[in-house]
Amino acid sequence: MKLRGHHLICLQFFRGEGYSGEFVENVKKIMERLESGETVEVVAGVDDICVACPYNRGYCGKDETSEERVREMDKAAVRLLGVSEKTTWREVAERIEKVLNEWRVFCEDCDWKEVCYG
Repeated sequence: MKLRGHHLICLQFFRGEGYSGEFVENVKKIMERLESGETVEVVAGVDDICVACPYNRGYCGKDETSEERVREMDKAAVRLLGVSEKTTWREVAERIEKVLNEWRVFCEDCDWKEVCYG
C-alpha cells in the first residue's frame, strides 16, 4: 500500500468522516489493510487515500497552494516519525505519541481538526 507521510499521522485519528461516502469507504478499506499488517510504502505524491479524494488532480488540488503545503507536511511527518521508505502501521502507532506535540502546528489550519482527536 502507498501512503503519503502526513497520512501516517492523520489516519491515526480517522473516525469515519471524510469528503464523500466514496472517500470514507476507501479509507475504511485502507484501515483494514493497515490493521492486518500490510506493509506501507511511503510516497511523496498521490497515494491510496488520495485516489478517492474529490480534490485529486494527480496532486492535491484543493486550492492553489495545497500540494505545496501537503508536501511540507509529508516531509515533516516522515522526519518526526523517523520512518524510511517502508514501514508498518504498528511501527507508526508506537511512535505517534512522541511526535504529536511537534505535529500540532499542522493541525491549526487543518480542515479536519473539528473531527480529529489528535
